[in-house]
Amino acid sequence: MGKTIRERRPARMRAFGIASMVWAVLLMVATALPAAAAPQNGWDEVDGERYWYDDGVMARDKQVYDPESDAWYWFDADGTMARDKDVYIPVSNEDRSRGKWVRYDADGHMVKGEDFRYGGWYYFDPVTGEMLKGFTYVPSNGGKWVFYDYTTGQMAHGERYIDGSHGDEPGWMYFDDVTGAVLYGWQFMTTDPDGGLAATRWVYYHASTGRMVKGWHTIDGVARYFDETTGAYVFGGAQSEGEAYDLLAMVNAERARSGVAPLAWDDEVAEAARLRASELSITFSHYRPDGSGFQEVMPFRLELGRPYTCAENIAMRQRSAEAVNAAWTSSMGHHYNMVNPESTVFGAACFIDGSGTKHWVELFAAY
Repeated sequence: MGKTIRERRPARMRAFGIASMVWAVLLMVATALPAAAAPQNGWDEVDGERYWYDDGVMARDKQVYDPESDAWYWFDADGTMARDKDVYIPVSNEDRSRGKWVRYDADGHMVKGEDFRYGGWYYFDPVTGEMLKGFTYVPSNGGKWVFYDYTTGQMAHGERYIDGSHGDEPGWMYFDDVTGAVLYGWQFMTTDPDGGLAATRWVYYHASTGRMVKGWHTIDGVARYFDETTGAYVFGGAQSEGEAYDLLAMVNAERARSGVAPLAWDDEVAEAARLRASELSITFSHYRPDGSGFQEVMPFRLELGRPYTCAENIAMRQRSAEAVNAAWTSSMGHHYNMVNPESTVFGAACFIDGSGTKHWVELFAAY
């Protein structure tokens, strides 16, 4: 007799088969679902990176203007938006020898106007965003001419030689240590920070070009000579140190009559007085030729935390120490400086310029 034998599959195998069919169906469904489409135009953001599309094509190695934010952006070769970086944009991919450097900020916006970065100031054209180099007039600080390095684009400060390689007039110039503005007129230069007043010189930057003058020049109606190599002004006179020292005894006699302790001669203060007496042949004023105050010459002016007094008497054309002392003594303000009890040290100078005119200075201070 025939007999049919059916084998029953274990329940474990039946479950596996059902699961396989389910996964297959899910896979088919997942495959059939379309991927998230990139935008046809405009922005797309993926994992924190921003991209731009034009007609469905990702922007690469390209600058883009977004009218909604009213800003220009740059997208690198991989399509990511540039942030906090400088980018060279050529005229075209066919001509990369010409173009412009621009900068993008942390938001990817093209920088325009002044920008401080990398330890210095830069300037970008307010319209095109191009990094400007060479001499540029900028509106900050009331308007000023500044110089941006031909290579790096960074603003110049301090003394700088313009080599003329880009068509500019060659020569030494000085740019304000803070604002970078071109300085004109008299400037006091230090050749050695540790050399004291002996390592200093006065120079003059031309009133229109800003270049350091050398040789003979007429300034404020006076013919003056500047060293042909260093540009240092040659005062063309001599110090009368004997007459200057005579003033100490006269001042101390007046202090004694006022019941005030005598002053001591101080060589550093006297050196400062000699410089000031020379400066009076340029500008007869308590302000120096560059507009700074007379106290800037004092040897201890930058020592913080130590109180001191500082005063100055000036005069010119008196022919002797006795004559100038008499003039100062009869003047209330000058006399007060002479007998001020807070002062403890003294220095004086008499500079005789090339025409024979004497310029007198007394400096009073307290350590």
